[in-house]
Amino acid sequence: MKRKKIRLHKTVKRFKKNNLFILIGVLLILLSSVITITQGFSAIKEQYEKSIGYKGKLLENISQLSADVHIGYFTEILGNPVFVNNYDERIHIDQESIKTNLTEYIFVNKYYFVQALTDSQGKVVVYTVTTRKADFNPKFKEIELGKTKFKDLGQAVDGNIISYLGAHNFYYHETYWGANPGNYQTSIYALNGAGYAGLEEELESYTVLPPFKKSGEKILLTDPEIKKFRNNATINTYGVSAPQVFFRENFRENLNDFRFGPDYNQIRILPRD
Repeated sequence: MKRKKIRLHKTVKRFKKNNLFILIGVLLILLSSVITITQGFSAIKEQYEKSIGYKGKLLENISQLSADVHIGYFTEILGNPVFVNNYDERIHIDQESIKTNLTEYIFVNKYYFVQALTDSQGKVVVYTVTTRKADFNPKFKEIELGKTKFKDLGQAVDGNIISYLGAHNFYYHETYWGANPGNYQTSIYALNGAGYAGLEEELESYTVLPPFKKSGEKILLTDPEIKKFRNNATINTYGVSAPQVFFRENFRENLNDFRFGPDYNQIRILPRD
């Protein structure tokens, strides 16, 4: 037994003198330190992304967005889009129906979705912002996403209203044309099923579900179902068009049935934060 202990002691001494053994030991210590530091940075990053400062930076980025600019301006601010979709839609110019190609870009953040629709030259003809969280509330004009209700918009809808309720999704929007005081732009206010109070939430936390209305049906604010919905539903999506584009009957271009914001059937395949 004594001889075994002596041999073991000699073996340990031999290893201690071996440069490779020393190097491996140092590398293991460094690797352990790197893992510890990385975990620390991950924890710090996670906390920062929940902080007011991080959300403030996101709000600042969103405030810089604009219609009528090239899509490259959006990618500089928001990074690369997660989804790019092509649409072949009919528009109306001077009551003549023609076809146009639109490209949709969907930018994804844990707190929001940004949608940008561009023409064949890459110009943003309309963009929307959808909040995903109750505590992320971008401000646009007189509203705060995730807080303002449709009833607060009043009764001045002069564009179209879309209200849809299906087996697996729902959607509602109202559009308002700003005329000259609004730079001839159309504003869109929506409840998108992919955003806050939508299908990412548990069923019991839905704000309220919109009534089903047929495609192309003329919807009025005096409709009892619509009135009830507007009194309780929270706006989670805001959009604005380039000047003189979209949604005014017999005026330049019109996409009556387009649904704004991301398509829940597409974004639901993404990992949840």
